[in-house]
Amino acid sequence: AGSSTCQTCGAGTYASAPIAASSCIECVAGTHSNATGAASSATCMECAAGSYSTAGSSTCGPCGAGTYPTGSSCIECAPGTYSTVNGTTCFECAAGSYSTAGSSTCQTCGAGTYASAPIAASSCIECVAGTHSNATGAASSATCMECAAGSYSTAGSSTCGPCGAGTYPTGSSCIECAPGTYSTVNGTTCFECAAGSYSTAGSSTCQ
Repeated sequence: AGSSTCQTCGAGTYASAPIAASSCIECVAGTHSNATGAASSATCMECAAGSYSTAGSSTCGPCGAGTYPTGSSCIECAPGTYSTVNGTTCFECAAGSYSTAGSSTCQTCGAGTYASAPIAASSCIECVAGTHSNATGAASSATCMECAAGSYSTAGSSTCGPCGAGTYPTGSSCIECAPGTYSTVNGTTCFECAAGSYSTAGSSTCQ
C-alpha cells in the first residue's frame, strides 16, 4: 500500500497478469530463471540432468560427488554405490569392492575378505574361520582357501598360523591337549603319553 512505483521481479521469480501482485512468485525447486521482470512461470526452466535448484533460483548447480539429483535436492548415494561430480545417478560398485553411503569411489576389499557381484556391497565379507586369502579385490568366497593341517585362522585372515606346543588345531582355533596327552609346535594332533608317564592339560611333553 502507498507505493508510487512497482518493483521489477528479480531472477528466479515472476508475477503474472492481470492479478495485482504484492510480491513475486518463486520458481519452484528443480527449475530456474535468469530473467528479470518475468510475467509467467513459463520462464522457469527445468534444471538439466545432473543439476538441481531450490525454490527461487536463477541458476541450477551440480550435485557433488557421492550424491545424485532429484531436481530439487541432492541425495546421498546408498551404500554399495558411488557417483562423481555432476553425476546423474549412482553406480553399483564392481565385484571385489564396496562403499559406504555418500561415496565418490568404491574401496577394494582387503586380503581375507571378498564382495560378490551383482549385489552392491556396503562392506566386504570375511573369509570364515579356518580359511584364508591373500588376494585383494576378491569377488568370490572361492578365494578363501582352507588352512593346511596343523594351522588355523580366525575369520577374515590373510594367512593361517601354527598352533603352539600343547595344543592342536580345529581350523578356526587351537585347543589344549587333554591331560595325559601332549603335542609339539605345528602338531596336528595330541599324542598319548607313554606308559609310566603323565601330563597335565596343554602339555608339550610328558613327565
